[in-house]
Amino acid sequence: MAALLKWFDHKYKFPVHLVETIVTIVVTALAIAYLKTPGAIVTRIRILIPIVGAKSLVVQAYQWLTEYVTVFTKWRSLKANAILNGLEVLFWSAFIGLLFQANIAKCTGPACGVSWAIFAIGIGLINLLLWVAVSSFLEFRLYRRIGTTNGGSQIPIGQSY
Repeated sequence: MAALLKWFDHKYKFPVHLVETIVTIVVTALAIAYLKTPGAIVTRIRILIPIVGAKSLVVQAYQWLTEYVTVFTKWRSLKANAILNGLEVLFWSAFIGLLFQANIAKCTGPACGVSWAIFAIGIGLINLLLWVAVSSFLEFRLYRRIGTTNGGSQIPIGQSY
């Protein structure tokens, strides 16, 4: 258990948030580019992916502002972050799974390559979101247990969560 907790140390939070935001922007931009590609098969799932990307960017903006901008820290909620990050994993997993089904059903032309690129990058995004969800949950549990987030340092290992 102790070795597992080292993977979710809070010192990695800022770089992972940064990469998560960049990857979300890339997936959203590719999904919008797909819709503009000639010969693209426009289905509901392919229309919804840019919308889910925009929703994720709003959630990430909330987390960025409340975590790193001192003016907004009074609205910071570790419980809300844990819940939102858990839901992000579920939403992106569902949409990437549905995109996989849509790609298997019918995918032709240059739009097919863009759609598979969205799928591949989306899998990476799900992995990042899963890390952030587990890290947020552990941070919330630590806060409930000892009343502090330990200043962003490593989670005490001898305790059960």
